[in-house]
Amino acid sequence: MRAGDRTVDGIDVHVKGKGLLVTPELRDLVERKMSRLDKYHDRLQSVDVELIHEKTRAADQQNSVDVVARVPGQTIHVQAAAAEIHAAVDDAVDKMYRHLNRKKERQKGHHGSKAADVLSSEPEAEQAGTRIAVERPLLEPLTEEAAIESLDESGRPLFVFLNARNQQVNVVYRRQGGGYCIVEPRIG
Repeated sequence: MRAGDRTVDGIDVHVKGKGLLVTPELRDLVERKMSRLDKYHDRLQSVDVELIHEKTRAADQQNSVDVVARVPGQTIHVQAAAAEIHAAVDDAVDKMYRHLNRKKERQKGHHGSKAADVLSSEPEAEQAGTRIAVERPLLEPLTEEAAIESLDESGRPLFVFLNARNQQVNVVYRRQGGGYCIVEPRIG
């Protein structure tokens, strides 16, 4: 275990700072708040927290928190910024709570199917050793915002979803220059 890492209530919490000194009091505060996330997702393994201070023109964006949580088979990433580091930590905990809660609800919605079966890390064809990968994702109606969040959470280059607005299969991906692009195919 590296310096600054500690297991709190069964969760590995790693806290580091960039551009600011992480005092023992600040470290304890962050570890205490992050360890409470275990209530929202019982399979939470570790949480990496980076506290960042940057000089910017926007005073409300000078302190930010970057949090990466790991659950079996998935990585969840959230960012929050505020004028004070404590407010940014609270905002990051709230965002992480919403993500973990949504993940847990989605797993319950699969009626007993294992998350590993639904979100297989290797497509069926790759497991068989062929060159063409075939994926058969379970499509649930999502808003475009929820699809973008799912793309960010998955860490994949694109995300296929059933658009709740138009009931069509759409694809969302990150653009090279920043931002996102949603592909709405037309037939004919």
